[in-house]
Amino acid sequence: MPRLTRGFQSQIKLLRHFQDHGHEFGAATAEDYEAKADIFLGSPLNPGIQECTRSDGDTLRYSRTTKEFGVLTDTNHIRTYYLLTKPTVTLRDAYFQDQCNQ
Repeated sequence: MPRLTRGFQSQIKLLRHFQDHGHEFGAATAEDYEAKADIFLGSPLNPGIQECTRSDGDTLRYSRTTKEFGVLTDTNHIRTYYLLTKPTVTLRDAYFQDQCNQ
């Protein structure tokens, strides 16, 4: 399957994010983790996913259903991808809005 984004900006950034968050998605490898992030951030916006663009050009996506959260730079690179672990939907929604307003 062709990439939808440009992936992480470097192998080092990919490996660091995979080490921090890959287990959250059951990703066995860094490439699997990056592929999941690529699909979430690069696919057309689905009804259950919220999206905003910050003043720096970053695009943020958040799924209330799956708790996925990711950031795509204005150059189409993955900045981060993780699960929001806030205990309630209200707190997760507030976190997303706070990140959008930065």
